[in-house]
Amino acid sequence: MKLWKIYIKRRKEKSRKAAYTRNTIHRNRLTRIFRGWRSTTHECGIERINANEDVFRKQLEREKLTMWTSKVD
Repeated sequence: MKLWKIYIKRRKEKSRKAAYTRNTIHRNRLTRIFRGWRSTTHECGIERINANEDVFRKQLEREKLTMWTSKVD
């Protein structure tokens, strides 16, 4: 009976360590995926902001000029 308890204890310990290793590997993989995704979307966002900056600026100037033109008349 004593040997059986030792065997069960050892098996649970090995199972726990294997689960910890699996979880660590999976967590690291997800971390790498999301870091890559974050950097890619960050670069795309900066490019989109730079591309739309001129359009936004012209649209804002047009709105302001229209507003002041109607007040001056």
